[in-house]
Amino acid sequence: MKYSTFGKLILLLISVMLLCTACGKPKEDETVLTGTGTATISAVGDIYLTKDMVNSYRGNSGVYDFSPLFAQITTQTAKSDLTIGNLEGTFANTTDGSYPDALAVALARSGFDILQTANSYSVYQGLSGLVRTKDIIEEQGIHALGTFRDREEFENENVLIKEINGIRFAFIAFTKGFSGMGLPADSDYAVNLLYEDYATDYEDVDREGILALVNAAIAQKPDFIIASLHWGSENISGISSTQNSIT
Repeated sequence: MKYSTFGKLILLLISVMLLCTACGKPKEDETVLTGTGTATISAVGDIYLTKDMVNSYRGNSGVYDFSPLFAQITTQTAKSDLTIGNLEGTFANTTDGSYPDALAVALARSGFDILQTANSYSVYQGLSGLVRTKDIIEEQGIHALGTFRDREEFENENVLIKEINGIRFAFIAFTKGFSGMGLPADSDYAVNLLYEDYATDYEDVDREGILALVNAAIAQKPDFIIASLHWGSENISGISSTQNSIT
């Protein structure tokens, strides 16, 4: 769901503590965590701006400054060990719904470390928009999660590993689809998808693709796997049967 005011974005704080997982002598193939560690992760819902909102942060000189938009949450996002948000939009450098690059600068200054780009807007301005969006995000030192510039990047960087205070996290992301849009030809690598029929009925869960990515994350031997899913329908809070089957 999208909101016209940033104050309604969801802030979710997760405190993670690792404790010893076994007592006594471990088995030969068993990994035992010893000691304790803590990490705080802030998760922010849809970062979505209307055209009027974008224009309201344009100064008289034509320069955008989105810092005030995040003022009420920056204290929390900046002090967390890691902050992740869902970017509902692109940095495609177009006049057709693309966000100014200055928004990426404001997000970085507000403490964002990861932006999920696997969502309804992933291919809104085609593959070139997807690529430029990743470029702009990563120029600010933020990781773009769930979309890929080419097949090689998908195969080698489909799992994001972050180590926080000795705790190893693996991040993966999927989207339900692109609001009825389809991927351009020969670009099945570009976005992690939950459904094979992502452009129509959302009934055929891509179990093979989901499990492949989960297993790739497991192979990295993290302490925790965090999967970020962009799914559901506008203004519907109920859980569908396919959502239940995926979880």
